[in-house]
Amino acid sequence: MNIDLNNATPFDIRKLGRKIIKDTLVIVRNQNLSPERLIEICNIIGDVDNRGQKNPFKHEQFDQITKVTNEKLPNGENAGLFATEELGWHSDINTRELSSINDCCSAMYIVKTGEHSITSFVNLAAAYSDLSYMRKLEVSKLECWFEFKNNTFYNFEETDREYKSYINPNSHHVGNWKPLVIEHPIGLIPNGYSADKGLFWSHHFIRKFRDIETKVEYSLEDKQELFDFLMNHVFQEKYIYHHYWDTGDIVFSDQILSLHKRTKPKGDRLLWRVGMNYRWLQWV
Repeated sequence: MNIDLNNATPFDIRKLGRKIIKDTLVIVRNQNLSPERLIEICNIIGDVDNRGQKNPFKHEQFDQITKVTNEKLPNGENAGLFATEELGWHSDINTRELSSINDCCSAMYIVKTGEHSITSFVNLAAAYSDLSYMRKLEVSKLECWFEFKNNTFYNFEETDREYKSYINPNSHHVGNWKPLVIEHPIGLIPNGYSADKGLFWSHHFIRKFRDIETKVEYSLEDKQELFDFLMNHVFQEKYIYHHYWDTGDIVFSDQILSLHKRTKPKGDRLLWRVGMNYRWLQWV
């Protein structure tokens, strides 16, 4: 998308926000954003998620920004989230209850690219749309139990601060049921907008299936044919965009109808992430 976000009006930014809902992904290049302006842009789209002191990887001055970087702190700890390893397919809401989510959209702004830095995105709405009628009927009747397991989408060391959060029984990573066919929860998209359905296929976190109506549960082995089919179907290249980062790029991605993954960081890499909802798009 060709826009100068430093000079963009609120109307321009809300139009951009509507495009995120429609396409699940918006890429804007050649920006020079301060952290204050990045937060301001996201606040024009919707309420910005502010985890404050709960976020061990927050920006030094701005609680709303999470640092994704391989930089080190003076004490030798990682300064950023997902610091050192390749990052597998996931969204920012893998294991969280839908009713608790305030950041169904993510803004990723690259400050330092590192070397050969690539983030890939898959459009789950498009993948669902292309299913046959019978497959749509099959997946519409199922929900999945999503729960964290180490060495799946990321390999955490026990000393990593993220690992301690993911295994904490009081955290939102302990697991919950989500429908396999999903659309935006009520309240996260303004009244009057019709969100496309999509597959919530964060497969690294799926531990079992369940019939939505009868509550009969199925193991992964019971649904092996479906699991294998969806793995082959969803991750076709026609649904995937590979973003090769340049300094000043910002990517807005929907976290309900898309997944993303990242190559292993090399060199000096720093990305600022801000999460938000779509609350203010009703004013477009």
